[in-house]
Amino acid sequence: MVSKVTKIRLGVFIALGSILIFVFAAVVAGSRLVEKRDTYYIVFENYSVSGLQVGGPVNYQGIKIGRVETIKIDPKNVAKIILTISVEAGTPIKADTEAVLALMGITGLKAVEIRGGTNAAALLKPKSYIKAGVSMFDDISERAVSIADKLEEIAANISEMTSEENRKNIAAILSQTSLILADTHDNLATTMVSISRIAENTADLTEGLNRNMNNISNNLTKNMDLLTQSTTNNIDNLSNTSQASLEALVKSVNTELTTVTSNLNNTITQLSKESTALLKETTLQVNTIGGHTDGMILETTKQIVTTSANVNR
Repeated sequence: MVSKVTKIRLGVFIALGSILIFVFAAVVAGSRLVEKRDTYYIVFENYSVSGLQVGGPVNYQGIKIGRVETIKIDPKNVAKIILTISVEAGTPIKADTEAVLALMGITGLKAVEIRGGTNAAALLKPKSYIKAGVSMFDDISERAVSIADKLEEIAANISEMTSEENRKNIAAILSQTSLILADTHDNLATTMVSISRIAENTADLTEGLNRNMNNISNNLTKNMDLLTQSTTNNIDNLSNTSQASLEALVKSVNTELTTVTSNLNNTITQLSKESTALLKETTLQVNTIGGHTDGMILETTKQIVTTSANVNR
């Protein structure tokens, strides 16, 4: 059975404990009440504040300077969330600072992070609005969403490009291209044969020209020999004639030699022009074969055959 003294001791202990707890609470609450703090507001529009709680920390450059007092929806615009924060009195909040929400570890909880601010900017008065910014994580998230949208659009375009109808069209195009290439190869082979014939005909023509040139040269040599012999004979026979007759004979010989030389030069020039024109025409036909369709190749072949016939004639 508990004695009366024990009961008295227990009552005194409980009374003293209650008084100490009350005093501690009063001291803590009183310090909070008498503590001077500056109040600021932050507005987030169309932005989720999930993970942020009342009493959450407010940091500046990683240093805790205050706490979140209230979180409420703007009654005039439901897309806006108004945060009320309090910071230690005298904390320098510049007008160009920004407030963002930052994650605290891996718990998903968020804190208000105040960043930026320059010495040249003016101080922001208490009960003013701090401009809301975008955190790096939010920026990355927005870019990731934008990239995902673009990838989805690219995938849709690729899907549309590789549809069954497009695949059939591509297959038909490839098939027609193969047929065109095959026909072009055959026509090109025929054209090359024609060109070879033209080359042979040109070689024959050149050889004939060489023979004609040799014949002309031989005839000219013979005529010169005959003329020289005749002139010598005439000179011997006319040794007694006058000096005037001899000069007339020399002029006549010179005139005949000049005429023969001019005719020979004209013949050589004409032959050279015809050979050059024939080679240019052949080169032009060869260069234009690769860039034309089947119809052009056939037309070119006909022109080459016609040219070859003309050259033969």
